[in-house]
Amino acid sequence: MSHFMRRIVLAAAVLLVAADVSAQDAPSPEEQEAYSIGMQAFIYGYPMIVMEKSHLGMTATKTVDSSRFMAPQGVWASASELAGPDMKYIQSTNNDTIYSWIWADLSEEPYVFVKPATGDRFYTTQFVDAFTNNFAYVSTRTDGPGKKTVALVGPGFAGKLPDGIERLEAPTDKVFVILRYGVDGEADMPNIKALQDASTFMPLSNFVAGTKPSAAPAPAKPDYSGDLADFEWIGDLMAANRPPADEAGLMGMFRRIGLGPDHGFEEDKLSDEQKAGLARAARDGLAAIEAAAKGTGHEVNGWQMPPVSNVFFANDYMLRAVVAWQSVFQNTPDEAYYPALYTGSKGAQLDGSSNSYVLRFEKGDLPPVNAFWSITLYDLKDRLMVANPINRYSIGDRTKGLVTGADGSLEIYIQAGDPGGEKSANWLPAPKGPFYLLMRAYLPKKAMLDGRYHPPAATVE
Repeated sequence: MSHFMRRIVLAAAVLLVAADVSAQDAPSPEEQEAYSIGMQAFIYGYPMIVMEKSHLGMTATKTVDSSRFMAPQGVWASASELAGPDMKYIQSTNNDTIYSWIWADLSEEPYVFVKPATGDRFYTTQFVDAFTNNFAYVSTRTDGPGKKTVALVGPGFAGKLPDGIERLEAPTDKVFVILRYGVDGEADMPNIKALQDASTFMPLSNFVAGTKPSAAPAPAKPDYSGDLADFEWIGDLMAANRPPADEAGLMGMFRRIGLGPDHGFEEDKLSDEQKAGLARAARDGLAAIEAAAKGTGHEVNGWQMPPVSNVFFANDYMLRAVVAWQSVFQNTPDEAYYPALYTGSKGAQLDGSSNSYVLRFEKGDLPPVNAFWSITLYDLKDRLMVANPINRYSIGDRTKGLVTGADGSLEIYIQAGDPGGEKSANWLPAPKGPFYLLMRAYLPKKAMLDGRYHPPAATVE
C-alpha cells in the first residue's frame, strides 16, 4: 500500500469526529495539523498500548496463576480451565479453547518452541508482535498433526541455531505467543493436560542445556499522566520496538508532532497549540475507533462481518485498532473468523434489561466450519464475559444437550432470565444491560469467508 493510501486509511477516523471540531471556535492551523496527525498516530499506536497493558497485567506476578492468566515474564504457562468472567486482562477472550502462553523478550537470545504430535485435535499457535500483528502460525492449518520444533529469533539475531530446528523470525523483540487447544468438555481435560505438559517454550540456552528457565523480573509499570499520556505510551513503545522499514514515510509525518522511534515522544519540543491539538486527538481517538468497530467490514442481518485478509493487519491501521479495542489477539481469518453482533433485529443495541432475543439457525444453515463454531456473550462496557447462574458464557456446536426443533432448526435464547422448559437447554444468559455477541468460526469454510454465509438476526421477542 502506498504512503498516500495509508494516509487515507488513517484519515478516515478524523472524519468521524469532524463535526465536534466544527462546533468549536476554529483552531489555529498549527493546532489543527497536530490534531490531524495526532489522530492518525493514535490509531496507529493504540494497539501497542493495549498490547503493553495486557503484558503488564499478565506478568505482574512471581508465580503462575493460570486461573487469572498470569505468569512471570519469560515463563511458558498453561491454563487448567477454560476462560470465564475472571479473565480481566484480555477483552473478548474465548471460552472454546484452553490456552498456553508466554510473553517473551528476544533481545538477548531466541526462544525454542516444541509442539507435540496432536492427532486429530484442533490447535493453533499464534505469534504476535508488539504492534499486535500476527506474524506467524504453527497450527492444524499450517503444519498438521505432527511434532514441530521452531526457534523464534528477534530482528537483531545473527547467531547459529542447533541442527534440526526451524528458524522463525519475529519483527519485534517483544512477542506474545498463544497456543490454543480445542477442548471437548471436562472429560477431555486429562488429554489436554498431557498435551500441555509436552508443549514447551523456553530460551535457547535452557533448551540446549536441558535446564528449567528462571522467571524474569516483572516489567516496570510506566507512570504516564496528563492529557498526552497516550502519546508517551506510543513513543516509548515505538522506541523499544522499531516499526518496519516500509513505514519510514509515516514515521516522518509523526515526527512533526514530536513522536518517533528514535526519540519516543518529545513533548517539551511542542508548542502550546500543538499540545492542544494532540490533547484533542487523544480524547477523540478512542471514540473514532469505537465508532469504526460498528462499521468495519460489511453487515449481514446486523452482524458485522470482518474484512478477510491473510495478513493481519498489513497497513490497515484502523482495522488493527478496531480489533485491539474489540477483541485483541484475534486470529487471522483462515484460522478463525469473528463476526460481531451489537444490535437486535429492530436496530437497537442488544440489552438484556429490556429485551429477550432469539437466534434461529435453519436446518443445514449452521456456521460453515472445518473445526467448530461458538457464540460468546460479553458486557459492552468492559468487553468481558458475564457471570451467570449456569456458568455458561458461550454456546455452539460442542455445547452438550442442545435441543433442535422438529424441523431441524436450532434456536438460541439470549436473555437475562431462564426461558424455562426445553428452551433452558439452549439458553445463553445475558446481563441486565448492554452486551454484544462474538461468533467464532474455527477453520472457516470458503462460504463463511467469501460472504455467501449469512448468520441470522437476533430477533427481539
